[in-house]
Amino acid sequence: MTGDRIYWKTERGKQILIMDCSGLNNDQIKELIAGGYKYYENKEPNSVLSLTDLTNTYLTSSTYHAFKDLDAKTHEYDLKTAVVGLNKAKTILLNLVNKFRKSQIKGFNSREEALAWLAQ
Repeated sequence: MTGDRIYWKTERGKQILIMDCSGLNNDQIKELIAGGYKYYENKEPNSVLSLTDLTNTYLTSSTYHAFKDLDAKTHEYDLKTAVVGLNKAKTILLNLVNKFRKSQIKGFNSREEALAWLAQ
């Protein structure tokens, strides 16, 4: 599942790491997250532009902790991070995560908006 749900996309000449969780259940999301670490191998700190799509997902505490673990191991590589598919509950979680990050994760209403911001 990882190859078709986590991939690099070129947008305006910039490489952006896409993690497409849209429509997945919690077990599938955790499996996807487990496969996401390898995309950060051999990357320089503050070099990765990434977009996570949480459209039509329901996050439990175990999924939240899986994302938190991924972030703890990869945030030093992030230059800019965007998320789409947020509802009120996911926005609250995003705000909680941002309290503990050096760089902020930014929420967007659409992939197009997020990609435009990442590619600036």
